[in-house]
Amino acid sequence: MRHSPSVLLLIALASFACGADSALPSGSDENPAEPPPSENQALSFEVIPEVHGTQISSIRDRRRTVIRTANEWQEFWDEFTAATIPPPELPAIDFAARMVIVAAMGERTTGGYSIAIEDVTEGDDGVTARVVETSPGASCLLSQVITAPVTAVSVTRREGSVTFDEDTQTQQCASLSFQVIEEVHNTVISGIRERRRTVIDNGSDWEEFWNEFATAVDAPPDPPAVDFDMHMVIVAAMGERLTSGYAIAIEEVTESEDGVTARVVETSPENGCVLAQVVTAPVTAVNITRHGRSTVFVEETRSQEC
Repeated sequence: MRHSPSVLLLIALASFACGADSALPSGSDENPAEPPPSENQALSFEVIPEVHGTQISSIRDRRRTVIRTANEWQEFWDEFTAATIPPPELPAIDFAARMVIVAAMGERTTGGYSIAIEDVTEGDDGVTARVVETSPGASCLLSQVITAPVTAVSVTRREGSVTFDEDTQTQQCASLSFQVIEEVHNTVISGIRERRRTVIDNGSDWEEFWNEFATAVDAPPDPPAVDFDMHMVIVAAMGERLTSGYAIAIEEVTESEDGVTARVVETSPENGCVLAQVVTAPVTAVNITRHGRSTVFVEETRSQEC
């Protein structure tokens, strides 16, 4: 059967359309999907050491801020150092090329708190700073002092918005075993006349301490043996007192990621106690496993009932 030219033309056009459809990949769309958003890129930053790690500051409120001018930086510094006399020199920042990101934790009633800016990234929505606030665990020894932790970093200047990604964590502390050095502990008449908190990690310093400590003894004995390859000594001295009735002790030692904490308890006599009228200078010392981290002291006072 013969077809007219017009019918042949329709058949050809239909075949072309079918071929064009079959050329598209399976599952494809005539309008291709938009590309996924780009991932945030890490921005290098420099911690400002004059601010970072500060626990006792004058920034009493919780704060997240960005500083882009020298005037703003000076205003922050004046507030931050308000309790320091004389105030330290303002750290130099080139605000033509950089900006400062500040995070303040706000006032806390004890030690053991800290704040840090751990990451800074940049994406389509601007700059994001990840802030981590750390609080002490239940087993941590805490100094009874009001703190206000602050940190600050400088990054390459950006004019866009800066957002803060918040994170919190709890610092865990573990008790450390220690051995009281009996030849020192409970000594009330010693040659250590000033209040002292110190760590001794070598034989020379131990011998020097012992010679000073034993000056009140006519025939001082040899210093107790300490293996400083394996151990170190924590010393706490109360300082000179005009009567008896005073004592000092290291009652607990703990460790955490930040270092070692020793709890020192000073005991004083209450009014009405019968006291020997003699000058005393109580001292104590304990032996602990050697470590390479910092040691801080938490202070406690008690009254001795008579």
